[in-house]
Amino acid sequence: MASKQNDVIKWEDRVDVAKDLREEREDDWKENINWYQGFQHGDAGEEQQDTSVNQPNQVTMNILRSNVQRIIPAIYFRDPKVLVAPKREQDKDRAPLVESVLNYTIPQIGLKNQIKRAITDAQFCTFGVIKIGYDSEFKINEEGDESEQNIDATPGFVWNLRVSPFDLYLDPTARNLDGSDAEYIMQRIIRPLKDVKADKYYENTGNLTANMEFGPRRTEDLLDSQIEAIRKSNREMVEYWEIWDRRKQEVVLMAPGHDRLLKKVPWPWVMDGFPFETITFNYATDQLYPRNDIENYKSLQDVLNKTLTIIQEHTLRSLPKLGVTKNVQPDVISQLKNPVVDAVIKGFQSSNDIFSIPHAQINPDSYNFLAMIRDGINIGSSVNELQRGGIPRGAKTATAAALLERNANVRQDEWVDTVQDMLRNILRKDLQLMQQEYDEEKVIRIAGNQQGVFEFRKFTKEEIKGEFDIEIEPFSATPRNRQQERQDELTLANLTLNPTVAQQAGVNAVETIKDVYKAFEKKNIDKLIPAQEAVEAQESKDPAIENLLLTTGADVEVSPNDDDQAHMQVHLEGRASVEAAGVDPQIVQGFDKHIQSHRNNIIQKIQRAQQGGQPGQPGIAPGGNLSAVPGLGGRPNAQIGNVFQPGAPESFPVNEDEFNAQGGGIF
Repeated sequence: MASKQNDVIKWEDRVDVAKDLREEREDDWKENINWYQGFQHGDAGEEQQDTSVNQPNQVTMNILRSNVQRIIPAIYFRDPKVLVAPKREQDKDRAPLVESVLNYTIPQIGLKNQIKRAITDAQFCTFGVIKIGYDSEFKINEEGDESEQNIDATPGFVWNLRVSPFDLYLDPTARNLDGSDAEYIMQRIIRPLKDVKADKYYENTGNLTANMEFGPRRTEDLLDSQIEAIRKSNREMVEYWEIWDRRKQEVVLMAPGHDRLLKKVPWPWVMDGFPFETITFNYATDQLYPRNDIENYKSLQDVLNKTLTIIQEHTLRSLPKLGVTKNVQPDVISQLKNPVVDAVIKGFQSSNDIFSIPHAQINPDSYNFLAMIRDGINIGSSVNELQRGGIPRGAKTATAAALLERNANVRQDEWVDTVQDMLRNILRKDLQLMQQEYDEEKVIRIAGNQQGVFEFRKFTKEEIKGEFDIEIEPFSATPRNRQQERQDELTLANLTLNPTVAQQAGVNAVETIKDVYKAFEKKNIDKLIPAQEAVEAQESKDPAIENLLLTTGADVEVSPNDDDQAHMQVHLEGRASVEAAGVDPQIVQGFDKHIQSHRNNIIQKIQRAQQGGQPGQPGIAPGGNLSAVPGLGGRPNAQIGNVFQPGAPESFPVNEDEFNAQGGGIF
């Protein structure tokens, strides 16, 4: 056999050092996974404990599993909403397209599933990993054989794939799991030997041999039955390492035991850091692989199981038992046995032929001890009983429970923020790959406000080039109670439609109401409320829209074609509402001015009609709109902004004399 290349020897040594450094931590991770599956018997501190099965009669209250299953959906439940802002003036016009491209890409590449798996890994193994790439996980050979293609990687697009923490090793001299101070990162890859040899991308594979005896995972991670099944399949596997050397900007492929490198090429992309993003929810000073939350309360979980097992055994022993003397006949003994009596014990000497055997009572302190253990687990896991669907100990009122929930949410909010940081970094690298690799024209779908109406937008990499800030809309990936979401939108609308706030901030009232419609899942929004430009261009505006504009301090012109009677009724309602709210008097004066304009309009219409010899119908314009904004202008949702409260006069004067007789001027 030819002597090994120096590069092979160097990287084999570095792999060995990295694996030795993490050996004990990986044992902890495997145990965490076993505990999650319910295999929790034995002492938590024993090195040689077998966690493959539980002992008979071992009680397991698997709070660890409950916590993990609660945490993951709480911090990442749905695809997030991405916000993009330009860093430079010249990129301002491209930012909306970049934002649409990223928001469309996230569900198309299945990022949600990959992120959830990485979060799960971080619960057990200190950290989770997402790898960023383009086209395919492995290069497709010259014959076009795509047999090694990962089904989660779409050809011609970026991809984000979860990598097992057991297969990713950082430079042992690093101190940060995000790789910011690592010289290199190494990923273990295991593939069929025949695929590696057949792929023309690899070099020096002529004498490459299998170095994995059984199958696609390390044998110590497999059950005996799995090992036997793989052995019978006669699969030959090769383990090799994909090493990203940041100092030399090289990608090295090395198979342990092989004499030459399989490949050494320059980094294929310009990217901020490594093509990996890690996530961890725990940090410890200068510890590359710190303990995670699970390991903070595993010992208490073990004590809880043991205590419950003791109580179970004691309870079984405490079931009613009868003692009988040898004088009692067998037929009588058989009659004594029933579901209530646990056992009938014969052979006693007693003055009574049949008697109850006394038993020790369970010490009440045992239950207090159980409560203390669970409190300790709640502290160690940052998940309380209320979040697991129970009632927290000590919460006597709904207010007390709410306070406990609020305190627990502080830690949860930190987890959410950590996930958002990871997402932002992933999407920034995705965009960098798109800007370099999207040579062919791509198409994205943009949803409109109307149900089933979409826009399709073509773009090239030139159109998305630039420098941008990428942010995740806060909590857009977390679950939200639908009723709470609607209430939040109503609260926001009340705030933003407040005349003083709206006037100072220049709030777009129409867009605010559209957001409320979306929260209530109204369809065909554009038909219900026209676009702002269309509203401004209307010759005769909807009076409810005019109310909104008046509350912002805008000077709204009266159209000659307005249905003045209908408009005045809606404006009087709006005026009464804003006056009752005690807003800026100038807003009320704006309503007065507008209403006076309608009064003048009515008088002018009457005069024109009389001059033309026609009776006329003042205030009724052909096609006049008598309704307010649907769902907001009437009673159903009148609380929004308190601007649309009903209560105006039921009728209005229809001629000038009656108009003046009722007071005229401003009502």
